[in-house]
Amino acid sequence: MYFPDMHRGSGWFTQDDKEYIYVGWLDDLHSFPTGELDTVIREKIRALCNSPEILYAGFHTCAFCPEPGNPEEKYQVFRLRQSGLGSGDILLRNSDGSCFVAPNLLIHYVEVHGYLPPAPFLDAGVNYPVPGRK
Repeated sequence: MYFPDMHRGSGWFTQDDKEYIYVGWLDDLHSFPTGELDTVIREKIRALCNSPEILYAGFHTCAFCPEPGNPEEKYQVFRLRQSGLGSGDILLRNSDGSCFVAPNLLIHYVEVHGYLPPAPFLDAGVNYPVPGRK
């Protein structure tokens, strides 16, 4: 499912009328910004993605990775699913009360495909505590 970065809309995943800011809803028909992320913010995104607030019964696969044909590609898809990535959405609350929503495949998009989330999302992520770190 594609939404442009910073798209504002209601959440189909909630019963409330709250507006959410969509980030990282990528597909192979639309280009996306790329770049390097600071290690600390990447750790914070990984922590968010490993503990999605919204879980689904199935998995969404990456539109940029090749269809698994050989054993190595099939193993990569297996590892992605075993990690739980592609099975939920993360919520990142902003200091102004707004809330970002992103698929938990976000960390895969960042690390494997070089996706660079928009600055307001990264700014909100700076304040997210990494579990196990002080």
